[in-house]
Amino acid sequence: MNEMEMVTRTRMIVEKIGTGKMESIPFCSKAANWQINMFYEKGVAKKLLQKKLCIHFNQKCRVEHGHYTAQIMDRHVSIVHGNFFIRDEECNKAGHGFPYEITVIMRGGIAERIILYGNRDEPILCMVRSDEDHLYMLRESEILYIESNHNNLIWHCRDGEVKGRGTLKRLENFLPKNFFRLQRGYIVNFNHIKSLEQRELVIDNGDLLLIPVRSYYEIKRHIQELYAEKHDF
Repeated sequence: MNEMEMVTRTRMIVEKIGTGKMESIPFCSKAANWQINMFYEKGVAKKLLQKKLCIHFNQKCRVEHGHYTAQIMDRHVSIVHGNFFIRDEECNKAGHGFPYEITVIMRGGIAERIILYGNRDEPILCMVRSDEDHLYMLRESEILYIESNHNNLIWHCRDGEVKGRGTLKRLENFLPKNFFRLQRGYIVNFNHIKSLEQRELVIDNGDLLLIPVRSYYEIKRHIQELYAEKHDF
């Protein structure tokens, strides 16, 4: 199954959410796990889940799809992420808030986990899959810095740490400009630097990151340039 087919199936899932009949949602495992914002229920306890879904969606509203992407993790598992709007058909205006976001984890083309976020203003920057097969959706504002540990990455966030596979070199190709390489083992989010003291960066959470001697002045100049750009100096 290719990426386009997985995106098509995810859109069909979105179209059927909120109908009040979980069994009518296509391409979903009967034991699928659903997560709505911070609310989580196993597939066997559906009544409360159905009620909460219908708060987000109802038959008087229609879905306007945004951008979707599909990522094949291995031969069987794939992840689809996308965003969409809810429109009121009567007045053609936004309904309960937007954009909505959905992430679907599929195995063999069948959704086993559906994660739905309502009224999220900040888009997801990246998705991190942990060794425990959990999927974390991280936003730019919550990432303090990223640490490399052999072939693993530790994402230091405001609410804790997330561990996953990957390399800093690969990350550098798509992270926003305010993320910069401090040294071989760290990428730092400029927006969470508390202070620069001698050869140490102090992060918002109190962590101290050492700046290599030979790159100290280059790093200091880069931080000053980011500050000047951010404040339009």
